[in-house]
Amino acid sequence: MVTKEYIEKLLAKNKAQLKTYKDNLEENYLHNFEWLAEKIFKLEWKNKILNDILVLFDDENVNAENAVKNLKERFKNSLLTQQLMKSSTNPIANLTSLWISECKQELIEEL
Repeated sequence: MVTKEYIEKLLAKNKAQLKTYKDNLEENYLHNFEWLAEKIFKLEWKNKILNDILVLFDDENVNAENAVKNLKERFKNSLLTQQLMKSSTNPIANLTSLWISECKQELIEEL
């Protein structure tokens, strides 16, 4: 069962990691961006989803636990039916598509 406290704990953990990574960027941007861009993107994307879930717990008209189950199911379906990477002429769009798929996999496990 996913609880509001659990989501808050995941968010706090992600935010602490993000702070560390962003502090490293300030120290040596070029070097650290090369090694941290993927991690920062994934943490930011996951935080957006976790914040959206957190809002559900405050809405008395929504069963947050069922909403999380539905979200996990949608993530599973999209992972099974979509291409791993977009067919864009922009290589960064293709790469972020892959990273989002990886985030979905991680969130399915975490939630």
